[in-house]
Amino acid sequence: MRMVWLYLTVFCLGISTVFGQSASWDTTAPFCQILDASPDSVCSIGIGYVPSSRFEGYRKTRMAEVDATCDLAYYRDVLLGDIDVSLNVDGSLLFSSGNLQLPDQLLALAPDVGWTWRYINGSAVQVRAAPGIYSDIEELAFRSFALPFSVAGVMTFSPELSATVGMKLRPGFDQLFMPIVGAVWGPSDWLRIEATLPEARVLYYWNSEWRVHLSWAWENMTYAIREKGDYDRKKITFESYRTTAGVTHKLPGDLYVTGEIGLLRGRNVVFERTPAFMADEIDIEDAVFTRVGVGGTF
Repeated sequence: MRMVWLYLTVFCLGISTVFGQSASWDTTAPFCQILDASPDSVCSIGIGYVPSSRFEGYRKTRMAEVDATCDLAYYRDVLLGDIDVSLNVDGSLLFSSGNLQLPDQLLALAPDVGWTWRYINGSAVQVRAAPGIYSDIEELAFRSFALPFSVAGVMTFSPELSATVGMKLRPGFDQLFMPIVGAVWGPSDWLRIEATLPEARVLYYWNSEWRVHLSWAWENMTYAIREKGDYDRKKITFESYRTTAGVTHKLPGDLYVTGEIGLLRGRNVVFERTPAFMADEIDIEDAVFTRVGVGGTF
């Protein structure tokens, strides 16, 4: 845990000088639904719960999930583009080993840094990187660090419609390539449709205080682990397809509270190496999950 706090301290000191800087460059590119119209809060935190689910051929285990994100900085006119910086945290707590010697807790802690170049015809190129810790908290060695990055092109067809295509490269992960493709359509103030991969969602604004959403996500995350037994496993990957329905309510002071319920399907766990008597990939039964979150400007 001391390494986690050290990582957070060094990172926050590195970006602390960004706030308050004035913008010296202004783009003439048209309004873009992907680059200019994010409906997400500046900062948010959520807690989720996944009830006991059986690992095929093994026992059940419950899981708790914690996620947090915060926009930290924005630079303009850096190498002809803009740079944005946020911090993302995703953690999972496993309440039992499932007779598989599973790790007790897993952590993904990384800044998300993006550089975006835009042109007056509505086209743009975005490069992103998320160097950080992807590990069992008990491990936290050099191999706990990874550097996934992506390159994507964006095209704005109108103020209401934009599209993107690209690829994320994740060295050291079980799924090396992840697609970035799709379109975002915002025809009105009350409707937004993000038909994209690996995540998609529909947002409906009932009024200024209430919003409902439906979302789908392909989740695939690899962690370095500290092996508890004699299996010599160095990495573990959890994969699932998450379908979610939720509602968000705006409170006074630009504070938002969200409640969600959903279904995890197509779940499996993959180990980097296993003994002869154990399968490399083990299916996990489907599960209904719940989540509550809070967001705002803070």
